[in-house]
Amino acid sequence: MSAPSLGVSRMKSMLSRLFQPMMMDEVDMPTTYLWVGDESYSACINPNTGRLFATLWHDGYGKFDPVHYVTIRQARRVLSYDRPFRIRLGSFPRLTFEFFRIKCHSMKEAQAEVELLLDAWQIT
Repeated sequence: MSAPSLGVSRMKSMLSRLFQPMMMDEVDMPTTYLWVGDESYSACINPNTGRLFATLWHDGYGKFDPVHYVTIRQARRVLSYDRPFRIRLGSFPRLTFEFFRIKCHSMKEAQAEVELLLDAWQIT
């Protein structure tokens, strides 16, 4: 009886290592958002799944334009919070939402605003 239980525990440890998050923050929690880009354009992705959440670009006049990428199920939830001014059908089943421009001093501030929206809309 002990031999099969040893195999099960070994299998559980192997599976937990396989599905362990690839990136962790400073308090050993999985990193949900990773921003890739520069001061004029950046993309928000999940480093553990490679999924694109949003893009953000600077218009050159002190405002940042975010575009959010959501599934149809997430779109229903987002539409209960806010009304976008532009909705586009991306590669199915993705939709792109453009809500507003963000007036900030830096790309870091605009990224923090987008992350707050993604958390409020429960897009992970």
